[in-house]
Amino acid sequence: MVKQIAITLIILSITLLADKNETSSDSTSFKEIMKIANTTLPNHSEEELKSLLKDGLWSEDKGEVVVSFPNKKRTTLYLFMKNLKGKYIAVNISPIELRNLGRIGLKPQYKKLESKAIEWIEDTEELVMVKIETIICSRDKRYRRFEPLLVKRDGTIMWR
Repeated sequence: MVKQIAITLIILSITLLADKNETSSDSTSFKEIMKIANTTLPNHSEEELKSLLKDGLWSEDKGEVVVSFPNKKRTTLYLFMKNLKGKYIAVNISPIELRNLGRIGLKPQYKKLESKAIEWIEDTEELVMVKIETIICSRDKRYRRFEPLLVKRDGTIMWR
């Protein structure tokens, strides 16, 4: 009986931890980011934006997120983060994709070009650093490029 109660308590605590770490559309940060996303990306419906945010790469504390969505030729990437005053801002980090394309050295003759954030590297009071993966498909080859991207809290993108 005691063993069964202990197992039940362990399962309950794991469930509570999983729920706490989930990004909820009811959370304050999600709602604030949703407001900024509505003004930053007006051509998307509220349901599309909710889906983008839920599928985005969230920071460990679930307070900031990088979203990406492919367009006809390129990927649009946005970092929704807090500035130095604690207000949410949207930073267009899409230019990283063309930098990665240039580093590989391909001419603009590719079949597919897609980028997404894959890892939060750093999240401090002064800056955010995320790792961006760009996948480029040409006629017969597939290239992958990883690039850490630093963004200062004022929205300035720092290239390496």
